[in-house]
Amino acid sequence: MPALPWTKSPASIRARLVLLVLAVWVPAAIGLALQTRDAYRNQEQAAREGLRQLALALNFAVESELDRRQVLAQALATSPLLKVRDIAGFDRQARLAVQGTGLHAMLVDRTHQHLFTGRPERDAAPRGPDAFFVESGSGVVFVEQGPVTRRPSIGLFVPEAGTTSPRYNVGVTFPPSELQALLKRQRYPEGGVAAVIDARQRVMARSRDPERWIGVRATHSQLVEMAHRGGSGFISTSTLDGVSSLTFLAPPNRHGWAAVVAMPQSTLMRAAGRLAAQAVAVSAVLLAIGLLVALWVARRISRPVLQLERAGEQLLAGRVPEPLRTGLSEIDRVGAVLHDAGVRSRESARLLESRVQQAVTEAREAEARLFEAR
Repeated sequence: MPALPWTKSPASIRARLVLLVLAVWVPAAIGLALQTRDAYRNQEQAAREGLRQLALALNFAVESELDRRQVLAQALATSPLLKVRDIAGFDRQARLAVQGTGLHAMLVDRTHQHLFTGRPERDAAPRGPDAFFVESGSGVVFVEQGPVTRRPSIGLFVPEAGTTSPRYNVGVTFPPSELQALLKRQRYPEGGVAAVIDARQRVMARSRDPERWIGVRATHSQLVEMAHRGGSGFISTSTLDGVSSLTFLAPPNRHGWAAVVAMPQSTLMRAAGRLAAQAVAVSAVLLAIGLLVALWVARRISRPVLQLERAGEQLLAGRVPEPLRTGLSEIDRVGAVLHDAGVRSRESARLLESRVQQAVTEAREAEARLFEAR
């Protein structure tokens, strides 16, 4: 058998079969590695799309909740009682409108608060010089302590209807816990967190530790800058509680608020690790199976080859090797040829021996006749 180019001695059949297995397995392992890489990329893309869809859904839900408050405020702002400045009648109407809803209505101007349905009686209270007031459209304001509950409160205000120079704003207030209910109904990736930020990038609701972070302004500069200019997209951030994450910021809704959903980078890494471990395990199993099959086949082949080698040795020793029955047609055919060669060699040897004996006999007879003639 000719030697392999990189070896000094001829290679055995077993070694060649192992090399054959490796030649088949190595491309398969490379293909599996490429498939693992593609699977990781697909999983990362799916995770990104899931974050995006979740943030957009939260954004729409928050916008719908604010729209509901806006509709109620606008309905009260069109009240005829407000037009005729019947504040007492408007107070009764507002209390009836919010009864059983968990909401509160307010009527304010630039300097005073004229009613708040969270209090049993109507009373006017002064407002600060920088008090919130809208001339048109609507506006949302957050206060860390409500006038009655002394807890964080969110108010949506609209100007009174029917005038370009409104004197009053009608507001509908509610606690951030109502937004928390929206976040609790969502399913998040492992370790994921979602938040709702207002137009000033303050946290209005958060799926994890809301009591700690309500009213706190986002700290990641890139996120703050993107939200400030009304942008949207993926960024790598560190959450308020210090977790390195892949984050998606939804575009601001009609009220300037936006939803933020973050997934820890470690979640993606664990997913990649699982894929890599699966790929290594599959490769190892395939290699082990291939090597076992190669050893089994090599053993099945090497035994007939050894039998063929012994038959050759018998032929060299002048014996007739028995016909081989190895199960390999090629080996059996060579064994038959060796057997025939042995038979012919034996017959040739017998014939030669007979002729030699005959020649010796004839020589002796000739010698005897010669002797007699002399």
